[in-house]
Amino acid sequence: MSVGRVAVGRTAMFCCDLQDKFRPSIRHFPAVLSNANRMLQSAKILEIPLLVTEQYPKGLGETCNELDISGCSIRCSKTKFSMVVPEVESFIKEHPDMKSIVLFWDRGSCVCTNDSTRFVV
Repeated sequence: MSVGRVAVGRTAMFCCDLQDKFRPSIRHFPAVLSNANRMLQSAKILEIPLLVTEQYPKGLGETCNELDISGCSIRCSKTKFSMVVPEVESFIKEHPDMKSIVLFWDRGSCVCTNDSTRFVV
């Protein structure tokens, strides 16, 4: 399998469930946030759309304050283990030229990212 370069204009970044309540249960969470910030900065510099989902933010809190998601294209709450919610589906349909997705998450969101990846592929 060959991994190519990010094609600006044909790529979106998905940030999945990087929320405060997960902080105590994720090992090396500060490193996770540091890496996520690099991804977010890259999205801004390259003008790549950013889609952010939050798992039940009323109970689990919003995306961590350390992450600057102010320029995101979509920020939505969800109650299922997938990023495939109506807002994300609409975004994908509205951007038929989008061929690549960069997906990042905390280690606890494996089920969500697995389902999301299967939908996009």
